[in-house]
Amino acid sequence: MGLAKLVAEAASTQGSLKKLVRLKISESREVPYLDETGYLRVSSLADMCPREEVLASNLKYVRTRTVEPDLGMIFAHGKALHWVLQNLVVGGTGALLGVWRCADCAKQYGAPAPNLQEAQSLVRRPKACECGCEDFVFREQKFVNEEYRIGGHPDGFLVLGGMPGLGVAEFKSVGPKSAWEVRNTPNLGHVVQVQAYLWLTGLKWGKILYWEKSGFGMQALFEHTVERDEDSIESIKRVIRGIWNGVKTGILPERPCTSIDCPRAVKCEMKNACFEEAA
Repeated sequence: MGLAKLVAEAASTQGSLKKLVRLKISESREVPYLDETGYLRVSSLADMCPREEVLASNLKYVRTRTVEPDLGMIFAHGKALHWVLQNLVVGGTGALLGVWRCADCAKQYGAPAPNLQEAQSLVRRPKACECGCEDFVFREQKFVNEEYRIGGHPDGFLVLGGMPGLGVAEFKSVGPKSAWEVRNTPNLGHVVQVQAYLWLTGLKWGKILYWEKSGFGMQALFEHTVERDEDSIESIKRVIRGIWNGVKTGILPERPCTSIDCPRAVKCEMKNACFEEAA
């Protein structure tokens, strides 16, 4: 960015840091349609509408996702809490295994472990680097299933007393309303995400650790154990097969919305094409 542009941008905020944040925190990005060379993301599974994805692919339609400043701040808050859980809170317990990178010299400790049944290369957060630095950043490992063309990055791997072998870690931040909803029972979409990770990694259990954004101290943390469930995994596979079959053949999965006026349909860019046949 040239100096003239920097000066003009700074002038537009009239000396206000908050105005500058508002200008930069918003985002508008394109969402490409699926083709037969693409991959699905585990983190998108729970909120994904299979019919929407197939329609966008069939019509070669590139969708737009716009994040306004207020929503951008909510996302930033969640990312910050997630980082702290991973790198300091849980990372500092010694229960979180994975790959760590020194924040100063970038020396890496540990290595990805494709076979998690023999995961000796995964390590706890080091106490100090050879360079003397005591700050480390957790590096997530990617897992991909080529048959179903889906991949994702678990938040890490856990070793806990009383639990068999390694488990999958999933860290989530929630607002006050969502906290009441998931305090006793985890969010279904989060369970789907963990089940997908258990499928990709071959592990038998996972933990979802929630941090309530407005909570106080330890009361803001609550956890749920998710046991591997083959029926759930088969359901996930069935949905994925339907998506890729639709991308290849044009056959649309079932419509989840009952009308074009339902809340989800109102926000969907593919709603007109989706309900065209019912008009």
